[in-house]
Amino acid sequence: MEMVVGKRSIGGGEWEDITRDFGGPGEYREWQKATRGFDITLPFGDLIETYIYEVFIPDRTLRFNTKRNYMNAYRLNMQGTEITRIPFEDVQAIDLQLFYNKTDGPCCEIRMLNNLLIKVYDFLQLWTDVINIARVVRPPAAVNTRKSHVEVWSDDDLKKIMAGLSTNPRIRFMIILLINTGCRISEILGLKESDFKNGAVNIERQLLKKHDLAGKSNITWYELAPPKSNDGIRRIPVTAKVMDELSLHTAWHDEEMLRRGCESDLLFTSMNGRPVDKRMLSLNFKNYYESIGVEPKGFHVYRHTFGTNLCRSGVPIQVASKLLGHSSVKVTSQYYVNIDDQQKMEAIEKYTKGLDDLT
Repeated sequence: MEMVVGKRSIGGGEWEDITRDFGGPGEYREWQKATRGFDITLPFGDLIETYIYEVFIPDRTLRFNTKRNYMNAYRLNMQGTEITRIPFEDVQAIDLQLFYNKTDGPCCEIRMLNNLLIKVYDFLQLWTDVINIARVVRPPAAVNTRKSHVEVWSDDDLKKIMAGLSTNPRIRFMIILLINTGCRISEILGLKESDFKNGAVNIERQLLKKHDLAGKSNITWYELAPPKSNDGIRRIPVTAKVMDELSLHTAWHDEEMLRRGCESDLLFTSMNGRPVDKRMLSLNFKNYYESIGVEPKGFHVYRHTFGTNLCRSGVPIQVASKLLGHSSVKVTSQYYVNIDDQQKMEAIEKYTKGLDDLT
């Protein structure tokens, strides 16, 4: 009697059953009672992948991007390696530690992989006495790979970008928001007109393009999800000019939707009223930049520019962090690397002048 005892990823988002022969229904029921469907005699990799399929993917408390990043960390750094072929119950802390010491994957991915393994062991400990070796080992420490210079738009480039927007109503207000709020592009694409109140924009969601992580369907879909972290939920003041631009954009967009027979409460849509696809939008931006003689840059450069300009303007790092929706001021501190020597000198002069006034 052949029965399914687990799941195995075979690439391309597809999964296959792991089967085993049993002497009959009674033996299979005994196996289920003893293992709850998670047999620690299975190879290390097979049990991890069974956990991913049966528990991790359906977990509604985890964000889609978190699931995707953890799964990619496992797929790129551990799947198919020698340690995954060892029976789960035989893998010891030293085996996992030596694996981490030898792997050349990015430190951040290895740490995500270890966090995934912690979840696997925590789950198994609900009814077994396995030791959570993932909590004992030391994955590689995060290496500071922060660039000595964060890429930003120059003032001249921003002037060129703004000057040509009158002929591009579809992306005009989008770029104005990117410049004036420093929002992530996914947050911009999730905005509704109702998010603008009393001279500020409330960031409460982002637009994500999702696919079935379990591989049961090849369909992709758009979903409005919470921001990247809880700190991403924030209120950003905007100028009266930005509010005027909102009125112009909504008037244009409403007319466009009416003309094409579409409906959407999103502030930005494709021509058929669907959510904006970031790949197509990236191509539209690239074509626009080339038409005005500006070297194309990614969406996130607007965010870097906003953060850098906040710091250059003397905005306290804690305030800048809140406006950007960072979970830590450590993330915000990267923008201080763009402070040049002249600005440092001006800061010192301002500080020493204050000292002189005390004497």
